[in-house]
Amino acid sequence: TTDGAYRTNYYENHNLYDGFLSKLSPTLGTLSASTFFGGVNDDFINAVALDPYGGVIVVGQTDSGDFPVNWGSFDRFLDGPSDAFLARLDTSLATLLASTYLGGSNTETATALALDQWAYVFVAGTTESLHGGLGENFPVSAAAYNSAYTADGFICSFDLGLSSLRASTLVGGASN
Repeated sequence: TTDGAYRTNYYENHNLYDGFLSKLSPTLGTLSASTFFGGVNDDFINAVALDPYGGVIVVGQTDSGDFPVNWGSFDRFLDGPSDAFLARLDTSLATLLASTYLGGSNTETATALALDQWAYVFVAGTTESLHGGLGENFPVSAAAYNSAYTADGFICSFDLGLSSLRASTLVGGASN
């Protein structure tokens, strides 16, 4: 890690995997910023994008109930054994600007990330917390393309502050 990083320590006594981010110069010859990211349990960063202001957005999967989330985030609590997450850090990787869990009562992972021209954050991944069954509570929009409990993927849209779920739908079918 580098001086001033958001988190400089690795939780080696608590988990097997910890997420990390590093920022290199355009020639890949200089490390300008590097930080660990996550909680005391396993955390995986699966996709990275830059926001229009130079910040870094990451998505992935966490098993950590103490994952760093902001007070005003969409979801501040781990809802199943693993949840997807979205997080936004400043360009120096020193400040957490926004972060949220995304999930239901089972396991989720976020695997893809994109921003549109208005800086809305789109995330896709897989869910085992299907919507519609007893205790199954993956968040979907009222006007979702698919809210059936037979789907196993998701696509969601958030504001840049990760405080508002703009739209969410399930995708896929009854089989893997």
